[in-house]
Amino acid sequence: MNRRLRWLLVFVLIAVMAAGVLVWMQGRRASSPAAAYAPAATAQAVLELMPADILTATMAPLSRSVPVSGTVKAVRSALVKSRVPGEVVEIAVREGEPVRRGQVLVRQDTTELDLRLRQAQQQVASAQAQYDTARRALANNRALLDQGFISPTALETSIHNETAARAALSVAQAAADLAAKSLADATLRSPIDGWVSQRLMQPGERAPVDASILEIVDL
Repeated sequence: MNRRLRWLLVFVLIAVMAAGVLVWMQGRRASSPAAAYAPAATAQAVLELMPADILTATMAPLSRSVPVSGTVKAVRSALVKSRVPGEVVEIAVREGEPVRRGQVLVRQDTTELDLRLRQAQQQVASAQAQYDTARRALANNRALLDQGFISPTALETSIHNETAARAALSVAQAAADLAAKSLADATLRSPIDGWVSQRLMQPGERAPVDASILEIVDL
């Protein structure tokens, strides 16, 4: 009986110790941080977004502006001025229209300039005829001098006449060139690429020399 009682006490003692160890381990596990957040770690949160809540990221330039006030001035500007006096018969552009360099913008009346050019051309023809006559006379007199039919003085006279006729032809040709230039100057072209800023005259007005007709600006 004593032996059975002794073994029973040992068994009870071992059971009590095992129960105590089990209770101690459960309490330590419950008090640890991992155990505190274990339920949250195992749970899965779902967040639903609407289409308006989604934005796609893209590359774009970032610009900054500074508001200022002042007078706007073109980088380049040019005035189209008359080179010869005359009535303005045509202005081919209006304010705000783009123009190209060399484009015809203004035409002036050329009636008087045409007559002057025709007169100068006729003077050239007359001077050319006189020069041809003097040149042939000089050639003939040189031949006559070689044959002894005229004196050296007569040959010198022929040389002087030929020189004067050649000079007169040069003067007449220069006058014709000047008349042709004046006629060409009655047509005004744009000196630069740009836009018409102002029309300072209207068709029908008479423009004196160096009168401003148009202003061209390069923005």
